Amino acid sequence: MSSTALKAMKVTESTLNITQYLDTNTSPPVSLEHNSNNMIEIKGVCKRYGTNIILNNLSLTVPEGCIYGLLGSSGCGKTTLLNCLMGISDIEKGAIYVKHSKLSNIGLMPQDTALAPSLTTKEILYYFGKIYNMSDKNIQNRTEEVTTLLEIPSINTVISKLSGGQQRRVSFAVALLHDPKLLLLDEPTVGLDPVLSHHIWDYLIKITSQLNKTIIITTHYIEEAKQAHYVGLMRRGKLIEQGPPTSLMEKYNCSTLEETFLLLSKDDERSINTSSEAVRFNELDRVQEESCNSLSNSEFPPVQSPFSKRDRFSINRIRAQFHKNVLFITREVTFLGFIIFLPILICCIHNWALGGNPKDLTLAVVNSEDNCSNYHFYHGCHLNKSLSCRYLYHLEELKENFHLVHRDDFEEAKALTIDNKFWGLIYFPQNFSSYLIKRFERPFYNWTDDVLDLGTIEVHLDKTDVIISRFLIYSMQMKFTSFLEEIFKDCGWPATLGEYPIRFEDPVYGTRNPLFSQYQAPIMVTNFSFYLPMLVTITYIIHEKSSGFLQRSIASGLKKIELIIALCAIQYIVMSVQIVIMFFIMFKLYNNPFLCNIWLPYTLALTQGFNGIFFGLLLSVISKSYMFAITGGNSVFLIFSTLSGFVWPVQGANPIIANIIWYTPLALPTESFRGMTDHGWTFLHPRIYPGFISSIIWSMLYITILTLIILKKGLIDKK
Repeated sequence: MSSTALKAMKVTESTLNITQYLDTNTSPPVSLEHNSNNMIEIKGVCKRYGTNIILNNLSLTVPEGCIYGLLGSSGCGKTTLLNCLMGISDIEKGAIYVKHSKLSNIGLMPQDTALAPSLTTKEILYYFGKIYNMSDKNIQNRTEEVTTLLEIPSINTVISKLSGGQQRRVSFAVALLHDPKLLLLDEPTVGLDPVLSHHIWDYLIKITSQLNKTIIITTHYIEEAKQAHYVGLMRRGKLIEQGPPTSLMEKYNCSTLEETFLLLSKDDERSINTSSEAVRFNELDRVQEESCNSLSNSEFPPVQSPFSKRDRFSINRIRAQFHKNVLFITREVTFLGFIIFLPILICCIHNWALGGNPKDLTLAVVNSEDNCSNYHFYHGCHLNKSLSCRYLYHLEELKENFHLVHRDDFEEAKALTIDNKFWGLIYFPQNFSSYLIKRFERPFYNWTDDVLDLGTIEVHLDKTDVIISRFLIYSMQMKFTSFLEEIFKDCGWPATLGEYPIRFEDPVYGTRNPLFSQYQAPIMVTNFSFYLPMLVTITYIIHEKSSGFLQRSIASGLKKIELIIALCAIQYIVMSVQIVIMFFIMFKLYNNPFLCNIWLPYTLALTQGFNGIFFGLLLSVISKSYMFAITGGNSVFLIFSTLSGFVWPVQGANPIIANIIWYTPLALPTESFRGMTDHGWTFLHPRIYPGFISSIIWSMLYITILTLIILKKGLIDKK
């Protein structure tokens, strides 16, 4: 029979098959039985990113003990297929069967190097060896073997100082380290010397033939794929041809595999563009796309991936993760400086910038009674002297805070105050002293309007700044009281008549003149005990996610709980250092009130720290970028911090809002911390234990939400 006739029969058969699928509105039948001789069976797999179909009803079989070369242009779905095999990405339809479904039997080399840049080659291999639960001796032996095979120059050089090709060799070494039965290699020879590439291929052929290993390798070096036992050509998410390289070249009468690849690609492209063939092939594509959109997973058995069988909880993996975290923190100098110096800077700036009385405030004085140019203060009952000058003398005792500028014209001084040249204007009416004395001499019911008006100091303040205006009012009132007490004492009158009829005794707690920095000290410690661990967690997790190292670790067997335990362990050390720094600066160096035993507030600060860790983890899981996570974290912290009394006491908030504020993450712990440091109260005091309970409840809430998200989409979003 002629080739033309054969081709016609194939086209007719294809058309009949298409018609069959169109008539039944079903996808091509898929066998669900597994052949024990196959390492991998992929059946009817569909995968989409948004509306783009990446894997289009793809089926593929890889026999055990062979090298399967996966060929295709960038974006055809090769890397996505490997990610689906490893369980890194979820499939939407279809079934994946992997014979050896324990992670210790699978070695992955991703397209990106996915290595920790601050670790050396030796440390990277040791880390992954422990992830695979290998013994120290086995790790050492295998490290020597794979580094010799891949000609890695120095195992004690940090990854960041290696070239791109050397980093890929280290990544390859990680995949080979634990001697897996299945190797998934994504572009392993990119950037390597041709001689080394040939050497690697010889090694791969050797381990498949002698040790019955199975290898799936993607490459864009088409000719080197001739050394594979089977090759598969992917285009637009479909496998358009597969088979032994020599058989494919013979089948299509080509002299090279690259020529075969080009011919098949052109035929596939032509099938879309030519009119008669386009109908048939586009109909086939439509059927396949409809199958991706309409098939339910109930038509397939549950997806089996290497993640279906995991090793048990391992202390070795936790230790490896903890050791890696220590190396990361101690070698990233900028990050280490951030951890140590940020709490120092925060505490010092707080005590330098907050709580002190305002200084260098300029006040205008218009004294219609006396310009005080020749006034000299002296004690005595000299009521015939200018009392306005005597009062100004008392005000000038606060020369660090006030700078009095005398003006002759009231309207001019007021205009300058309005023009923001002065913080306020003090005005003494003409004959102020005589009318003030009349207040002392006459009973109050004999006071005339002149006595009331002309015996009163007028003060015009700029009250736009609440703190400064209240300081000015308080200072002028206190100095006026001391001014009256002094006159009464000098004149032999009872000095108490010059005081307000309220006596403030020694305070129960605190000092007679508390500073705002003392009020804010507990807020600073509790808030930044939460904030700093949140920042460190976000920075660490997003860094590992973006480098691909976290994804590779999880794909290699690291459990989420092991990751979190190791993170909490290293963060406990970091938090302890930060808390000790803040305690020393705030309460020892700057002598803010601290009336309790150190362990109770330290414990509360730690609970706030773990609260921040879990919140940071939550943000890291739901965020796709560092910018999004850090912006979200800072925004939420700003809200929580404001509501905790950082700017104003919670008791001053709107009553409805105030009842809600107490349930926010920082409010009750801040009150509890203040109760311990300022009052010396113990845990059982009703103002103390609610802060601990609040912190624990919020941590449990974050953990619950984090668990639900991980169960739904994983620690890393499975696109």
